[in-house]
Amino acid sequence: MHIRLVLLCAAALERASTAYSLQQQQQQQQQQGGLNPADTGFLPSTDFLSAGPTEEFDYHEEEEEQQLENGNRLRSAAGAATGARAADPASFTDATISEEEFERISSSMKPCFQSEDRQACGSRVKEEDYPGGLHCPVSSCCSRTVIERGSIGGWCSKSWVYCSSSLIYEAEFSYGTCNCSAFRNRCPAGSDCFDTDFGPYCKCQTGLVETEGDFVCTCLGGYVSKKLSHEREQCVFQY
Repeated sequence: MHIRLVLLCAAALERASTAYSLQQQQQQQQQQGGLNPADTGFLPSTDFLSAGPTEEFDYHEEEEEQQLENGNRLRSAAGAATGARAADPASFTDATISEEEFERISSSMKPCFQSEDRQACGSRVKEEDYPGGLHCPVSSCCSRTVIERGSIGGWCSKSWVYCSSSLIYEAEFSYGTCNCSAFRNRCPAGSDCFDTDFGPYCKCQTGLVETEGDFVCTCLGGYVSKKLSHEREQCVFQY
């Protein structure tokens, strides 16, 4: 029995010695091959170090970068909106212009066209004469039912009988819909829009003149347009 016990102890010692030798060999291979100790099962875990100062620094750095990116995106959007507003013609009111002066303004510099009470409106007129149709003044609707000159519909009227419901008049041509607020985007670049009692008109800004027959504002004689930015041009003398 004692011999059997001795043999068992010897076998146990041999297994322990073999395991220790294997551990030593793996550690040597790890040192020679540059293995990460966390990849083996023979060294203590270092998980408790994983949330150290380095990761915390990286987290805050990423957060700051994200905030900076969001800020840049918002500023870019605001800049684009500002640029779009700057490109739109400005709106003003001209209360001094006479009807004769207004009539002398080229039709190409009128973004829309206003009719008068008891005169034609809407699509009753020819498109080539009044692009976009004729709009009634603020006091009138473009009635579908009123009769003028033996013809029904397409006339400006102040009468409640012919303007009592949007079903019997054309809203898009009624009650002063021809104005700078609605149509200033039709003015050429380099101009401003002016509302009058007779309808709106476009006027070239200082230093620019209307090109004869064209819906465009250009530089005065001897000057040429120089593009300063995406939204802005300036007239400079041509040497």
